[in-house]
Amino acid sequence: MRLLFGLQKPEADGYALNISAEGLFISATRIHLPGTNLQIRLLPLGGDAIDLCGSVRWGVRVPPHLAAVVKPGMGVLLSSPPRAYLDFVTGLASSKSPRTSPRVEARLEVRYYHRQQFLKEYTENISQGGFFIATGEPFELGAEVRIELVIPDLAAVLPVTGRVAYRLDEKGAAALGSSPGIGVQITAIDPRTDETLRSYVQRILRLYE
Repeated sequence: MRLLFGLQKPEADGYALNISAEGLFISATRIHLPGTNLQIRLLPLGGDAIDLCGSVRWGVRVPPHLAAVVKPGMGVLLSSPPRAYLDFVTGLASSKSPRTSPRVEARLEVRYYHRQQFLKEYTENISQGGFFIATGEPFELGAEVRIELVIPDLAAVLPVTGRVAYRLDEKGAAALGSSPGIGVQITAIDPRTDETLRSYVQRILRLYE
């Protein structure tokens, strides 16, 4: 979701990720030091702007070899968020399925067949238990899909089988400032591949510590 942020007034472009009642992660190329106070304007698509203020708690500077996969940015703790923001967060939470594994923003190539067509698309986020694929392809809920997940900096292709756990259509995606696509829950993966995926997710998570 697009937002603006700045020291005196919101003016620099960024995107809000991992939104919660207490704070959010701002994906942006301009990163401020921990302790910096920011003025933030959240811009929900089709909704009213929401003005916030908060303090930077940590930042993510991405190593060059992960620049195409992980988004740089900073974690912001909000100060007395307004009711409009809290209501917005509540609406987001009710529209998402529960997750049991840590999820990280990551753009990785996925390859799979659908309706007798070979497709190459990209994830928006991944976890040990599944991932979100940005796609306009029509999938049925519960449909089985066999996927190859490409991790370029490991020179690895991970084969997994999953099921479509939820769909995000164009209208829903527009409301979230996101891409339409599908959430895939992994249902079958061999132990070595599972360990490789777990280690990779943990490696990215350490960037946020």
